[in-house]
Amino acid sequence: ELCLMKKLCCSCTFLVLVALMIVSNIFYALTAPFLPPVFEAKDVDEGYVGLIFAAFSISSVLMSPQVTRLSDRFHATTLVFWGLVLMGISNFFFGIIEDMNGEAAIVSVAIALRLVQGVAGALLNVSCYSLASMWWPNDVEMALSLLEACSGIGMILGPIVGSAIYTGLGFKFSFYLLGASLVPIAFATYCFFLRRIKRADSDFVDAASLATVSDAEKISVVSTTDVAEEVQESQVTNWSLMKDRRVIFACLSGTLAFFTDTQLEPIFARRLEDFSMSTFQIGLMFTLIPATYIPTMLLIPYIKIEKRTILIVSAFLLGCATFLNGPSELFHMPGDKLYLIMMGQAFTGIFIATLSIPALPEMIDASEKNYSEREVQRVHSLCAGLYNASLGLGQTLGPTISAVLFAAVGFRLTQDIIAISCIVFAIAYLLFGSELRICGGPREEQPTEQQVQLNEKL
Repeated sequence: ELCLMKKLCCSCTFLVLVALMIVSNIFYALTAPFLPPVFEAKDVDEGYVGLIFAAFSISSVLMSPQVTRLSDRFHATTLVFWGLVLMGISNFFFGIIEDMNGEAAIVSVAIALRLVQGVAGALLNVSCYSLASMWWPNDVEMALSLLEACSGIGMILGPIVGSAIYTGLGFKFSFYLLGASLVPIAFATYCFFLRRIKRADSDFVDAASLATVSDAEKISVVSTTDVAEEVQESQVTNWSLMKDRRVIFACLSGTLAFFTDTQLEPIFARRLEDFSMSTFQIGLMFTLIPATYIPTMLLIPYIKIEKRTILIVSAFLLGCATFLNGPSELFHMPGDKLYLIMMGQAFTGIFIATLSIPALPEMIDASEKNYSEREVQRVHSLCAGLYNASLGLGQTLGPTISAVLFAAVGFRLTQDIIAISCIVFAIAYLLFGSELRICGGPREEQPTEQQVQLNEKL
């Protein structure tokens, strides 16, 4: 009965999470194609543009661990609701930027709105990842792949929908319309779907607790499992998880993936203007990465290769793809060939997917074996928070560093530098994080601190 209840709730949860990921990423993707030209028209310094785009991720990184703490007090569905509301409010007020004058005022308002967007993104993403890992504990990679595929759909639809509305209504009223529409959507979603999921989740937990108590009454012998749970209790923290090299390199993989993706946000539209593209055409170019990102997401669960191997190879190939984004000045590729840039974007989408999606399952696999079953849910929640924080860190560094490099050396050399960084990371991961020897067999796994304490207690 418990399995049936969980299965029924999973179907509802999955559909709602799918819709949430699509909608939230549509609104997130609205800013990249349309804000940079407005900032350029108002003579906003390029360094500030990078900071504005990075503000989203700074806020997301700082907020992600707090979402894990909030989830101890509030159900994930409540956090999702407030994430939708804040996302709508922030998008609505982006419309006022068109009527503003003065660099300081524009930058201040834009940064504030991006910070609010980051809080909304953290509430939505961490809660969705946490729900997915709890409802699909044995298929985390599949669940995450499906959610990220839906995220990619939102990233595709964002520029397309935004470009269509932008053509008819202009910058200001496009953001007014889209931002205002998300708030009632949030209330409707909570009333008709999220509350039901919350109620079903509570019923499932209560039923599971009763079953556990019933079983416990039948067993009067104190087992070693009880001792183990006592030792492990309250030992799961972000810092304890980060002591594992596998967790660290998995986090860095997610950071690198989103760094490589978001570094294009403040500078790619400027590069495409060299080809005399219209705003609508630029918006379509921003859909190339999600267009290959989505199908790759769906294929990842069927790749029967160790996750660390996938991450290492993906980092290397992502570096190779980034050389095409320039195209590479270091390798003397022709800079006026748009098809090379399009190829680079397509391959970048593929390898961003294979570098980011296996990261969370790798973190969970590395962590949950060190803790008791009682702590597994918290391990999943903390891993989801760390994962989202690592992605947010990449989103923070990407626009900031790329904007600085763009101002210093131009677009093509910026892509060369980032490509080399990806390849260097792949080599470092192979040497220090893969637990492989260049000569000989695999390294023996050393017992963790928790395992040592458990053995001493037993």
